[in-house]
Amino acid sequence: MVMVRRFIYLENKMKLINHKHSANAILDFHILWYKETKEQLERLLESIKDIGNINVDIVSGGFEGHIGNARIYGFGLRDSKYCSFIDPDDYLINPEHVEILIDELEQNKELVGVYTDYEAIDKSNKVLFRTNKKQWSPTLQLTNPFDVLHLKLYRRSAVMPRLKLLSETPTYEEILINGLVCEFGKWRKLDLCSYRKSDGGVSMRLASDDLLKKVIKTTTPFVMKQRGMGDKISSGLSKVGLKPCAGCLGRTAKLNQLFA
Repeated sequence: MVMVRRFIYLENKMKLINHKHSANAILDFHILWYKETKEQLERLLESIKDIGNINVDIVSGGFEGHIGNARIYGFGLRDSKYCSFIDPDDYLINPEHVEILIDELEQNKELVGVYTDYEAIDKSNKVLFRTNKKQWSPTLQLTNPFDVLHLKLYRRSAVMPRLKLLSETPTYEEILINGLVCEFGKWRKLDLCSYRKSDGGVSMRLASDDLLKKVIKTTTPFVMKQRGMGDKISSGLSKVGLKPCAGCLGRTAKLNQLFA
């Protein structure tokens, strides 16, 4: 039976649907259901229904204009060891990879998160391209903050200490939390393709150049904590700490001018 709870949030009424709950869950997923169709949401839920020992919560409405606050709520719903979120218009193509990601975190306590490659799709579900991301490094995250996106799992103990900072980011909240968790360890990219992402996104339309610049500068000292002796950052970036690349989710974005 689907359970629904109502509460006041950002002066609007919001629904929390406990779609799937396990008493022994090791992983929590939250889904922010915004303007995506019911069919898209059902496609996502179908793609994760056979994953064991997870919690799935759907948050619907009430967070328009501030995805950061909605993420704070979503992450705070449960307390399993690992946590993540999926957009309703995306879905998993290899749900068995979730167990591989969990095992990677279980066996490597120095990691705060793991992530994979993805396929981008259009409205007809046609695959547009498949990513081939490089292995994570602080340099990569600082020069391309859009790389650690899509299917990823976080270690909850790294997420919660600074979660409230997401209240300052109506969007780009994903980039912010991805950098903040580096206070406690490193990311690792696994050579798996686990995810299909709809090309384009609702939350990014709320963004601004100034907000992106603020988020990147905020994350820089946390990411820099994970630098090794062989991980060099170009001295030309020292003015603001980093310079993101021009590529964003397979589209050309003129971001470099922000840091000129």
